Amino acid sequence: MKLRKLLVCVLTAAVLFGTTGVTTYAAEKDNTTAAIATEEESTSEDKKVSITEKKEVKEVTKSTETKVVTTTKKETTTAKTTKTTKKETVKKSTKSTTKKTIKKSTKKSPARKYTSSDLKLMSSIIFCEAGAEPYAGKVAVGIVVKNRMESKSFPSTLKGVIYQKYQFGPVRNGALKKALAKYESGKFTSSYQKSSIRAAKTALSGEKKITYKGRKLNLNKYLYFSGRVSNAKLTIGGHQFK
Repeated sequence: MKLRKLLVCVLTAAVLFGTTGVTTYAAEKDNTTAAIATEEESTSEDKKVSITEKKEVKEVTKSTETKVVTTTKKETTTAKTTKTTKKETVKKSTKSTTKKTIKKSTKKSPARKYTSSDLKLMSSIIFCEAGAEPYAGKVAVGIVVKNRMESKSFPSTLKGVIYQKYQFGPVRNGALKKALAKYESGKFTSSYQKSSIRAAKTALSGEKKITYKGRKLNLNKYLYFSGRVSNAKLTIGGHQFK
């Protein structure tokens, strides 16, 4: 009887000991599994944070690069615009300067519209009509001859005007013929003759104004001159003009 009770006690103790060990092992296993799960969750969160940070860094980098590229493009565009503006300004300035130069050149150097024969004939008639007159008087005679060429009331050529009947005394008395002969032979060289050539060039070039006694006078409508002219508007030396 005692032996049976002893066996029962031993078995009971063994069962209790086994159950405790199993419970402890299971608890330890559960703790270990929980720890591993916690670590995995922590690692997963760390990875997510890392990926998020990388994305943010990439986005910031891309944004910065985009801004830099945009800024560079703007600067390049601005530089090109500036260059284009400068070129246009230079071109405009050059064109403006060229136009001004052409205008000044045209004013200072009127285009020559006469031949050597015209110069010979005009110089000779001026010398014959106003050889001893002031230079302004010589130019005035030449302007009257040129005005007649441009008037519908007279011939349109220099020769036609000078050789028109009853108009110029030197044609009738032979003085013009002698002056032309001297010019052709190279003997048209006196001071009066040289100033007559200069006056002829001025008149043939289209000049209509003269300066006499400090006054600028416009003779663009004057068609007559002589020692005495009715209703004369201007007197220079021994000639009257209108």
